[in-house]
Amino acid sequence: MRNAYRSHPSAWPVLFALAAALASAGCLPDKSETLGDAIPAAKATDGFESSSPGLSWYNPFATTSTNPNPWGITTADKHGGANGKASPTGMPNSSASGFLLYSCTATDQKATAVKVWYRVSSEANFDFFDVYVAPSTVSDFRATAYQKLHVSGDSGWQSLVVSGLSGTLQTFAFCYVKDYTGSSGLDRAFIDDVSFY
Repeated sequence: MRNAYRSHPSAWPVLFALAAALASAGCLPDKSETLGDAIPAAKATDGFESSSPGLSWYNPFATTSTNPNPWGITTADKHGGANGKASPTGMPNSSASGFLLYSCTATDQKATAVKVWYRVSSEANFDFFDVYVAPSTVSDFRATAYQKLHVSGDSGWQSLVVSGLSGTLQTFAFCYVKDYTGSSGLDRAFIDDVSFY
């Protein structure tokens, strides 16, 4: 029987070392929080549109052998506007898209919550879209990250809200991870319309 959590640390040391550390620490995904009845005006947003400056997203391992599958802009599947961000097409089995990271700026740290729209279309229970949050800088991310979302299958567009950000530095990571065999659906994960409140 296939193991939904099977990993290959020799091939993907950064991603799977983090996953193993989180699992051993008992970090489990928790449910999306809410913004409450009155939704405030967003302090910073990114819809990945070419006409907007957006936020400073980056893939720190994009040029190394541990991440040959960086995320990119997509026009084919998005929540709003003309563009979204997506894991790459045609990812091989036993691979990961790497981390698409965002670390809050001084302006964003004044926010109390972040909301991101996501969609996953994958082999249910085997290929996962994960969201991690760390109350730290990128350099300390692996030691402090906790998982906020772990989802597979065909989710359709849904929103994830993470609250309790006021006055703190947060780093967010998005990752699409495939197991050793099989695929289904679009075999990708997507994010769009990220807003800090």
